[in-house]
Amino acid sequence: MNKDRLTKILRDQKAILSELITASKQKQKAVIINDIMLLEETNRNEEIILNKLEHKESERLNIIISLANEMGLNIKEVNSKNIKDFFELLKVNLAPEEFATVSELRKDTKNLVQEADLITKQNNLLIEQANSFIKQVINVLFKSQNKPLLDRKA
Repeated sequence: MNKDRLTKILRDQKAILSELITASKQKQKAVIINDIMLLEETNRNEEIILNKLEHKESERLNIIISLANEMGLNIKEVNSKNIKDFFELLKVNLAPEEFATVSELRKDTKNLVQEADLITKQNNLLIEQANSFIKQVINVLFKSQNKPLLDRKA
C-alpha cells in the first residue's frame, strides 16, 4: 500500500516540477520582454506550484519514514545517510520492476530539480542585469541634475 503511495507521490512530484520549470521559463520570457504583468502573474503561479511541491515533499518524507519502519529500518527523520539505507532496503523488499520504477522516478525527479535550479540561476542573472541597467540609466538621468542650474543643458 505505502509502496504504491510512494510511486504516486514521486509521479506527482515529477509533474509538479515540470509545471515549475514551465513557470520559470515563462518568468524568464517576462523578464526578457519586460512584461511586468506577466512577471507578476508568473510569480503568483510559481508560488502556488511551490506550495504544492512542498506539500508533496512532506508526504514523500512521511511515506519514506512509514515504509522504512515497516521494513525494520527505524528512522525518525529522513537525512542523506538513512535515505541510502532506505533505498538499499527498498531494493531488497520490492520486486525488481517496482524498484526500477521507483529508481527511474527518483532519477527523473533529481534531473528536473537540477533543471529548475539552472533556470532559476539564469533568471536571477537576468534580473540582476536588468536591475544594473536601470541603476545606470537613473545615474545618467540624474547626474546632470547635480550641476548648478545655469550649467545645465536643456
